Amino acid sequence: MGSGYFLSLKDGVEGAGYHLQGSPLRPGDDIELLLEGGVWILGRFGWSGRPDESPTLHLTCGGAWEELADPESATYPIPPEITFPLPRGALLRWPRTQPSVPPGSPP
Repeated sequence: MGSGYFLSLKDGVEGAGYHLQGSPLRPGDDIELLLEGGVWILGRFGWSGRPDESPTLHLTCGGAWEELADPESATYPIPPEITFPLPRGALLRWPRTQPSVPPGSPP
């Protein structure tokens, strides 16, 4: 399953900010959230910068919109997204490097 870590809110020179494993998190950073059953999901970190507001995780939904992109005209539809507050006690980690070949695939 692997280990996850808690977010920590720290004061710094530029004000308060969240940290993961001792490194600062910035809105838009990719992180992974541990779900039930040892499943990790990738999302983007979000936070307003206000200590009284919870940080959020933004997940991009897959679907038919992915096939609507037109690389030649550089137009892409805006994908649907789910945003939710990260609950206190959520286990997170920096993204793991994805293998270039899925396990079990021929090289």
